[in-house]
Amino acid sequence: MQAQTKAPSAPVLATGSDTGISTSDGITKAGSLVLTGTAEAGAKVNLLIGGIANGMTSIADESGAYSFTLDAAASAGTLNLS
Repeated sequence: MQAQTKAPSAPVLATGSDTGISTSDGITKAGSLVLTGTAEAGAKVNLLIGGIANGMTSIADESGAYSFTLDAAASAGTLNLS
């Protein structure tokens, strides 16, 4: 096991999940959200909602890409993801 030296990037809405007025504003009406980001290859990335770990994890692939699929329909209002 190798220690990670950099924090992963914050997750962002994948283009198809950002259904707001702008495709880059982070506002959406979609029920199923795909969040993507980058980290060191092989890194375990934990999704935080409102600063709290929710048990969702992803492993960055060999190019460092990670993703999460989140059912946002179960949550009303604003979600702060990190």
